[in-house]
Amino acid sequence: MAYEMDIPNSDQQVKVRNPWLVVLWSLITIGIYHIVWWYKINKELKAFGESKGYDLGRNPTNSLLALFPGFIIIIPPLVSYWRGTKRVQGAAALVGREPVNGWIALVLYLFIGIAFPAYLQVGLNGVWRQELQPAPGQDMPPHSHRNSTTPESSQFDFWVLSIRRSEFSSTGMLRQRPRRLSAGRPLFSSPSPGLRSPPSPWGGARWRRLAL
Repeated sequence: MAYEMDIPNSDQQVKVRNPWLVVLWSLITIGIYHIVWWYKINKELKAFGESKGYDLGRNPTNSLLALFPGFIIIIPPLVSYWRGTKRVQGAAALVGREPVNGWIALVLYLFIGIAFPAYLQVGLNGVWRQELQPAPGQDMPPHSHRNSTTPESSQFDFWVLSIRRSEFSSTGMLRQRPRRLSAGRPLFSSPSPGLRSPPSPWGGARWRRLAL
């Protein structure tokens, strides 16, 4: 079940989605729902960023096209997923929440791919619950188990926690904190006029909006 939430200073809405249903519907529809979901969350991030005066994406259609038909040449989906993850981290940074962990997202994408969107949805749900109010006629979505006993994503969070604990190998090959992004790398594009880049989820280096 999804709960619609209003974005202040905007006519757009976001949805608090059950992460397990994101996985289930993606499987049932053989990936079609996943493509639609990816477009919608990028559209939600764009609208949320604009309401805050920050740039969290410009054209969600590009994100959709990167998956289909972009998957034919392999690279566009990889770039879009990476950049979309950075936007989810940026949204969390805007509201002072701990962002989704980039290393966990990478491990899930590489080894348990179907869990990757569920992990991002859990991160978005936390931002939406904290910052937004339900749309007219909608109930307030239940909080995660960290704030109450309502288990909207408790099993998924517990499972991700087990991955987090295993991040540090005895050889030190996998670190929990990714390297900071360089502020001046030409790969990153400048924010839209009138919009600021969101603060870096990791502090220090400037976080820049990415195109896909």
